[in-house]
Amino acid sequence: MYIAPSVSCIYNSLKYRSFPVNSSAKMAASRNTLIVMGSGPDSFFVGHGRRYFVENMPESFTTHVETNFVICMTKWISMGKSMDTWVVYNMATDNFHFHGINPELRDYICGTNGKFAAGFVSFPDRDDNSPFQYFVKGKKDHWHAVLNNPLSQRIGTVKAEEANFDKELTGILFGKGKTYILMFCAGFLVNFDEETSYEEHPLYKVVQQYNEPGWCIEPQSTLCFYDSRYFFLKLKRLGEDGEVKMHWNLPPAIDVRLRNLIQQTEEPEEKNAVIEGEQMCLELIKTRVAREQAIENQITQQTLMGQQAIMNQVQQMNMMMAASWSNFRLQ
Repeated sequence: MYIAPSVSCIYNSLKYRSFPVNSSAKMAASRNTLIVMGSGPDSFFVGHGRRYFVENMPESFTTHVETNFVICMTKWISMGKSMDTWVVYNMATDNFHFHGINPELRDYICGTNGKFAAGFVSFPDRDDNSPFQYFVKGKKDHWHAVLNNPLSQRIGTVKAEEANFDKELTGILFGKGKTYILMFCAGFLVNFDEETSYEEHPLYKVVQQYNEPGWCIEPQSTLCFYDSRYFFLKLKRLGEDGEVKMHWNLPPAIDVRLRNLIQQTEEPEEKNAVIEGEQMCLELIKTRVAREQAIENQITQQTLMGQQAIMNQVQQMNMMMAASWSNFRLQ
């Protein structure tokens, strides 16, 4: 399924200073890159390969990064606009680290109290006085969202038009205002705010560049809440080659640090260390998946054995009832 980007807002005549949109080399794109933009240009996290920079971020998040964080094991990071809410997903251990979430979202993350287990979480742009809002996509077909009415209605309209919406949806990236990206297994759809619908807008230009079948947006991507011009997109082409492209337009402080990290990662010693770490991460994932599959198979087998035992009991009862009825008729 391919879903082409759409412009839902009218053309806007606002003018922006043109920022160059950067595309990395293929080798750099294959490394895990994570960007989190905080409350302003001097507030951010940027990680690539094994190394990172974290500046002027919440203490809870900074402490997590400095004590319990591995870039190659982290699939995505989501942070709310006020920065007091964040969720980090470790794909190697299948564990979530989080702060500032409400009990309902915690149940989704933990898969408890009847809630499906989360696979992706994100937070929309909202005022400080508005209720807690979030989007959560399950590890299978389920998803749940607590959003304002206009946003819910727009997503509901898309859902009504796409037969396999629940199954194909992998997540939502939220940006400033009404801008958001619906990520699907085989495509993406973008809703532009008035600011971003301008043809020379950096985000608009990148999206139009990939307005063709076969490109998906990865969950490591991020949009900025305080300035619609800033973003980091990681795109992957469907197919055997799995070509990966990274495009970004970031505040100067983040851009400089990202380029620095990419350059460091290309040094022979650092590159070997990164590859070794990635291989270790893959082995951890394989081991975890194999263990989970073994447990699932065991549960299935026990369930089948239990079902068979019940069927045997029912069959015996039926035979006894049939025998009793036969004896009754013979009498």
